[in-house]
Amino acid sequence: MISDKELIIDVKKGNKASLELLVQRYYKIVYAYVYRSILDKSTAYDLTQEVFIKVLNNITSYIDKGSFKSWILMIAANQCRDHFRKKEY
Repeated sequence: MISDKELIIDVKKGNKASLELLVQRYYKIVYAYVYRSILDKSTAYDLTQEVFIKVLNNITSYIDKGSFKSWILMIAANQCRDHFRKKEY
């Protein structure tokens, strides 16, 4: 099994197959986290997609000083907070 670190290095080089593997590896975890926060399947699906877009756009800023899982779940948490902030207005 390829480690997250190796996949991230490949993604930073532009390898789409490695990106797909990362998405497959973490999609269910991220979706479950978002769904438990939002409690709406449709919105959770949309926010999960946005999380992975942000991951792709910010993968170059990822520093290997913690687990990738923690980093991606932090992005998911921020996405959920942003969603609730937007709902208030």
